[in-house]
Amino acid sequence: MDLTGLVFNIEDAFADMADLHRQAYNHAFEDLGLNWIWTRAMYAGVLDLPDGPGRIMDFMLRRHPDFATAFDVGGLYETIYRIKQQHFSRSIAAGRATPRPGVLRLLEESDRAGLKSGAIMQGTESDFDQLIRKLTGRPPEKAFTAWHVFEAGGLHMREGARNARVDLLARLGEQAGSLVAIEDSDRSADVSVELGMPVLATPGIYSSSDKFGTSRMVLSDLGQRDAPYRVIRGLDLKAPLVGVDTLRTIVGVPDQSSG
Repeated sequence: MDLTGLVFNIEDAFADMADLHRQAYNHAFEDLGLNWIWTRAMYAGVLDLPDGPGRIMDFMLRRHPDFATAFDVGGLYETIYRIKQQHFSRSIAAGRATPRPGVLRLLEESDRAGLKSGAIMQGTESDFDQLIRKLTGRPPEKAFTAWHVFEAGGLHMREGARNARVDLLARLGEQAGSLVAIEDSDRSADVSVELGMPVLATPGIYSSSDKFGTSRMVLSDLGQRDAPYRVIRGLDLKAPLVGVDTLRTIVGVPDQSSG
């Protein structure tokens, strides 16, 4: 199958954003007078849970059990999340999200090669618009062929992520197997593979211990001219940078995840 494009998971595969979420939660806790601080280690632990209310509940039950039984956790979470999102949006508007190494280079290279580009992000359209303008200097419609921004809402996060990718594939109008998905975690990589997309994984700070058993190539990042990527697992093409030729190779390699 020939390569026709690539799909970026915006949060943490395209831009470093996970720690901005953690910091925004801590700001929300402070605003509400809660003497809670999520360290990176604590935040990494709650990320294994499928949704925000579950993360807050797990944290409260483990760290503040008396508090957990005295409050409406669902209502408290809604308040925390609303304030957290305000802090997160301010961080995006202030340009605090930074691109992962090599992503802007690869996006430009794929555009010059006539490939389609897609983007997936959990969040709001306004945050996505601001983020892409800050990182690429272009509006989303100039940076990507198509995108899908989703808010999990009442959906299990995995279901929301899957639905978003199904919709994006329809918007791109290409076979899943001809698009390389660039993901940062086992959770997102597994969803893309289930839909037929080969995955190039670049773990983020909260997914460095993920196994990426379904990914065809696992790298430290996409590589810069002055800082080559490091191969973690899978294909080793002996090249310092991920380019369009790398993506073509990934598409052409049979799926080995079941063996």
